[in-house]
Amino acid sequence: MNLIEQITGILLEHGTDEHIILDRLTGALVEALDYAGALIVTREDGDKLLLRAFALGGTLGLHSGGAQVDPSLHDLLQGYLSQKHPPQDGKPLARLDHAADHAVWKPRLHDVVESDSLFELLYPLLDEQDAARRQTAAGVQRVIAVPFGLPEELCGSLLVLSTREAFSARELRLLQLAAQQTALGIRNARLFWRVEEQRRVAQTFAHMAFSASAYLHSLRNQIGGLRTYLGLVQMLPRMRPKQRAEVIATSARAHESLDQVAEILDHLHEPWRRQPDAPTRVNECLTAALLKVFPALAFRREPHEYITSRGLRIEWLLAPDLPPVQTSPEMLTEAFRIVIRNAVDSLHEKHGDERLAGGALRVGSQSSGPQQVTVTIRDNGVGIAPDDLRHIFELGWSTKKGEGMGFGLFWARNFVEGLGGKIEVESKLQEGAEFRFSLPAL
Repeated sequence: MNLIEQITGILLEHGTDEHIILDRLTGALVEALDYAGALIVTREDGDKLLLRAFALGGTLGLHSGGAQVDPSLHDLLQGYLSQKHPPQDGKPLARLDHAADHAVWKPRLHDVVESDSLFELLYPLLDEQDAARRQTAAGVQRVIAVPFGLPEELCGSLLVLSTREAFSARELRLLQLAAQQTALGIRNARLFWRVEEQRRVAQTFAHMAFSASAYLHSLRNQIGGLRTYLGLVQMLPRMRPKQRAEVIATSARAHESLDQVAEILDHLHEPWRRQPDAPTRVNECLTAALLKVFPALAFRREPHEYITSRGLRIEWLLAPDLPPVQTSPEMLTEAFRIVIRNAVDSLHEKHGDERLAGGALRVGSQSSGPQQVTVTIRDNGVGIAPDDLRHIFELGWSTKKGEGMGFGLFWARNFVEGLGGKIEVESKLQEGAEFRFSLPAL
């Protein structure tokens, strides 16, 4: 019962760290059941079985001769784990895939193998004479290999050294339980890191896309200024002398714009300029996003209802004193702006391009837990068809047939998921849509 309690605690406390799980499990076996040693090997890259963790008790961990000429078994195993260069025969030191006739711990799926020879367990790390001497000194009488895995898939093996003459049926059941928990711990840890890696990829992509978008926006501004300058140059023959002099005097600024365009183009092929993360106030980002869409809005920070010049009613319901989010404030603002802009487009489609009377936009924020902030952006626009809902976050997909690039919501989702959050959407056709941001807070 003590061992089962320890195993359960290890998996709960260190469920995301495979290395700690394996180290603690071998230690728990040696401590709780008084074994001479326990080792875990896992199956990697096909049929390779790698030594991943071990624990030794009593005599096995001690030097059985002069320390300078006869290192302890602990030192030998640790060296096997830590060395990265292959030995002279070309086999990796961390690979224990020796000849099948000696590989007592290299079983077929579901086979439990026992032996009375430490040499069979640790060949080729020890030669037969050295293994026999250490086995006698430590009093090891029996070794066992208990495989573990998922259905029809061998994941590895639990190896145990005992000073007792045999493993009882109860011990075997307990070791099989420990082995299976090892498999579950490895699987859960790897699933976590697979998801974590996907999150990091999403975050990296979001940073790259935001940088590229910022460069393109700057490029568009520079090109617009150059186009204006070239238009003035074409009019020079018809200008008065003073006007011509003023236009010619601005040629230096045109050259500066060309230099900036060249610099932007240099950066675009490698958009890695990272936006610095910092504790970010969600409400401030929502405010900045709204003012980007409605720059002429007479805005006040407190909860309020606004009517835009086109008759759109905006409900502004932000909770005060929200915990900050660790992110780039510019990027979070852009994610909110994309959704608000889409909501306004939906309202235009339903209520008309000239006037938005009858249109409503509701923006709210609240703390939804000790470490989570929720933001909702709701409109009463045209809504999203049920068949379209599952596609709106896909790259290249857009409701604006022939107009939209299908990038904004795709980027926003990748950015938010990169933070460890999520975006959800609910909608009914001709009734509107609601986007919900769930953001991890500090």
